[in-house]
Amino acid sequence: MSSPEIPTELPKNLITFINRSKELEKADSIISYFCKLYTVEQILNQGLHQTNEKISTFALYLLDSIETFKNDSSNDVLDIINDKETSQIYIINFSDKIFNNSLNQIHQKKSGKSTALGFLASVNFYELLKLWNEDDKKSIDQDEINKKIRYGKFHAARILKNLKKGEDPNEYDPPELNPVEDEDDDVVDEKEEVEKKEVDSVTNDLNDEQKEQEEQDDLGLGLPQVPKFIDDEPKSDPSPKPEPKKSLSNDTSKESSPNFQLPNPPNSKPEESTNLPTKPVVSSPSPQVTKSTPTPAKSDTTQSDINDWIKSGEIYQKAQKHAKFAISAMNYEDKDTAIKQLNDALELLNRL
Repeated sequence: MSSPEIPTELPKNLITFINRSKELEKADSIISYFCKLYTVEQILNQGLHQTNEKISTFALYLLDSIETFKNDSSNDVLDIINDKETSQIYIINFSDKIFNNSLNQIHQKKSGKSTALGFLASVNFYELLKLWNEDDKKSIDQDEINKKIRYGKFHAARILKNLKKGEDPNEYDPPELNPVEDEDDDVVDEKEEVEKKEVDSVTNDLNDEQKEQEEQDDLGLGLPQVPKFIDDEPKSDPSPKPEPKKSLSNDTSKESSPNFQLPNPPNSKPEESTNLPTKPVVSSPSPQVTKSTPTPAKSDTTQSDINDWIKSGEIYQKAQKHAKFAISAMNYEDKDTAIKQLNDALELLNRL
């Protein structure tokens, strides 16, 4: 499945997750899957697919890619992505590995651009936990994760700022993991805003060096292998494993509009005279047979009819897109989005 061009109209933070998913397709397909899932959910929740045809097409591509991955995955992979708690543990373990790799570089006085990029990557991956509601994340220490996010942003901004000024980022004594633990919430919020502006300011300067971002193997992010999950004790009431959905790759929403063709003109053949002489008379010229021009059959199809057919085909196609988005939302228990998409589909169908 070839990937369409990423719409430039998408918010930059979503483009970041799309690029992360591409980086990890081979290194860790599960995290790549969650990056795609997070992106398409943000597109649907924000209604971005209704603002731009390119975004709508790209969202459909992401949905198809997600379904293809689920249908092609082994049972071990499905056991991870179909279980909320296991998925969350997987994401945290992956993010921690990258975060700790950058943290060790700070303590070893070996910080560089790859250290900052590693922190920024870990912040992105921690954000994947937003795929679940707070009620579904009761086993997660969100406060600890928030500390790591603040710490990662702080040091990413500091390191990139030092490098921009030509200073050595290693001439620094790092504080504890949470440098703002005892401060008031207002002070924390203010510092986070300053850190965000610093990160944005410096990372914007890195846009011209995008090729370096693609060389992730040389950045020392320490992408982890697929972690193995072993239950310490069997569950007394195991939940049935959800069956993967059927692939939507052959969904009718991908069909092109019907091919409408004008009927071919009838190939009427004029009747020939049946009173031909059995023997040709040489002395007499052959009689001239007057051929009457047949009247072509009148087609009942008008250009207006064809336009109506094309219009109705386009309406069905758009309604199918909304229905597909609704199905995706229902699969992830997003009731509000599912209802909205179904209502949009019904509104289109009522025009017919």
